[in-house]
Amino acid sequence: MYSFKTWIRLFRVQQWYKNVVVFIALLFSQNLFDPRLFFLCVVAFFSLSFVSSANYIINDIKDRYKDAKHPLRKERPIASGKVSLKNAKTISGLSLIVGLILAALLNPLFLILIVMLFLLMQVYTFYLKKFLFLDIMMISLFFVIRAVLGALAILVWVSPWLIICPFFLAGFLAAGKRHSELTMLKEKAEETRSVLKKYSEKNSEVVLWINTVLLLLSFGVYSFQKNWLMLLSLPIAAIALFRYLKLIKTDPLVG
Repeated sequence: MYSFKTWIRLFRVQQWYKNVVVFIALLFSQNLFDPRLFFLCVVAFFSLSFVSSANYIINDIKDRYKDAKHPLRKERPIASGKVSLKNAKTISGLSLIVGLILAALLNPLFLILIVMLFLLMQVYTFYLKKFLFLDIMMISLFFVIRAVLGALAILVWVSPWLIICPFFLAGFLAAGKRHSELTMLKEKAEETRSVLKKYSEKNSEVVLWINTVLLLLSFGVYSFQKNWLMLLSLPIAAIALFRYLKLIKTDPLVG
């Protein structure tokens, strides 16, 4: 019987925060305090989280040998041998089934898109994650799909800003992670993630700054169009982003 900590690490519950973007549509549509729609978003959150965990386990099975060489990822349940491959595959399948059942409780469009997301994640895991810059773009696309899933969960119109802002935010975070891995691991970086041999600290930093500028610009334009008073929050957003950039430089583990 596995410990509670092992289950948490296997499902990567700490990564479920990414799925909070399903609530963006609820916020943007000004339905945040509608109890029925809020409940639907909660169901969407857990549906997406279980599907994501199924994908994380598959990814950990595939990368178990590389993870074993990473100073942090070597402690993951599969890489460390705490969870056998057979059990990991079974748990992944059950997690996917739970996620899809929850999706089916919402509506057919949500179910179709979340199946498409899972399949696209597999293409990324086994193929696309090896390509320079494309890996960051795919991660950004996954965030956009998560946001759209939130709109489908409550059946509201998908604003273009629901696509643009999450895309650049995810690009910012992904580029930051790549840059921090290069900074922390140096010449050993490619042993833990094959695509890192195609990156350098310089080009990853360029991508990071491009996403930073575009994220602030898109948030600023959205704020101006929505309500100019929202522009007052722009300096706060900028400070938060610059703080993250500083942490990447001084504490690579942050990425």
